[in-house]
Amino acid sequence: MTGCHQGYFCRVCGRYVQDVTESALYLRFVLGEVGFDQLHDEPEAHVACVPELARYIADERFDPEGSAERLAWRDGAFRRRQLRVTEAWRRLQELPGSGLAIEDYPLEPLTRAVPDGTDDSSTGTPGGPCRAPTRTPPIRDS
Repeated sequence: MTGCHQGYFCRVCGRYVQDVTESALYLRFVLGEVGFDQLHDEPEAHVACVPELARYIADERFDPEGSAERLAWRDGAFRRRQLRVTEAWRRLQELPGSGLAIEDYPLEPLTRAVPDGTDDSSTGTPGGPCRAPTRTPPIRDS
């Protein structure tokens, strides 16, 4: 898909990947998981055909056929991945006609914190971390 932004056949369903906006390979490139030099060597697929990516996209515009498995529970690691993949998918949708050079497609490395309420302190989450409650010592009058 490099250069002309026209796709190849999906390794999962066998249908043609029409353009960069539905490309799992380019989504992985935007995420920084695939390098520029690997774009010609990696297999192509539709984003919707790769549940490992599709389940993390939380955008009302993304509605894959045969909806990817969604996890019923959420933990901080899942939420961070969801935010990152959704951000990359949205960027991918904006690339056609953006005039960006391919070197500018990848997102900046993740440095910002997860929004409030989505940290790793969730309890009762399978495999999720469980923080012990913090206790402050009582104040004693002398």
